Amino acid sequence: MGEPIMIRDLAEQMIRLSGREPHEEIAITYTGLRPGEKLYEELFHDEENLMPTAHEQILLAHARRAEWSQLSTGMDALAAACAEYDEPRLMALLQSLVPEFSTPERAPDNVIRLNRVPR
Repeated sequence: MGEPIMIRDLAEQMIRLSGREPHEEIAITYTGLRPGEKLYEELFHDEENLMPTAHEQILLAHARRAEWSQLSTGMDALAAACAEYDEPRLMALLQSLVPEFSTPERAPDNVIRLNRVPR
């Protein structure tokens, strides 16, 4: 995947590429993990039914069923919320369509947050 780089260096480079000066015009803060953030990705959620496969270390998940009409209506509502820049409605719609979704905390527009993972 290439050589590892420091996330701080990447953030500073991105700020400079946008024509701004890091730490003067754009603040970089280290916040640690925020609610809902995680150090690893779960492959399955608690409500999925897992079935064994021919290989003992590979499981098959049966996804939950959704009615096409409800999904289509939900997607139309998401598109409308996006078109109207209605973030609270968008977050509520996402939560209703994806029960595992949790709303992210929003940073001010002039701040880039970097998460420092505890070692």
